[in-house]
Amino acid sequence: MTQFTNREFADKLANILKDFGLKNITIIDVSERNTLTDYFVLGTARNPSNAKASAEKLYEEMKKLEIFDDGTDGLREARWIVIDYFQVMVHIFTPEMREFYNLEKLWADPEDANVTRI
Repeated sequence: MTQFTNREFADKLANILKDFGLKNITIIDVSERNTLTDYFVLGTARNPSNAKASAEKLYEEMKKLEIFDDGTDGLREARWIVIDYFQVMVHIFTPEMREFYNLEKLWADPEDANVTRI
């Protein structure tokens, strides 16, 4: 199994999502505000089919590295898919769900100091 720091793993996941064509890739460091995870990786898919395909491709890429998730939610509807990689949570949204839930507004600090856009 490949070893990464939590930040390196968040960067790896973000770059994979970017390679899959997701847009508006954002990493939010939530370690100071959340005890369950350290980073959120957000990406916007074109539509539910694209979101589901991207999640499935991400599983395959992580499986090659012998990294397995702790759970997934939203795969059936594929409007907001959450994949739990323990210290990094991946959120794949359709454009409408990304705008509606606006996790950046909820979790980013006012100066965006904890946000990285890819």
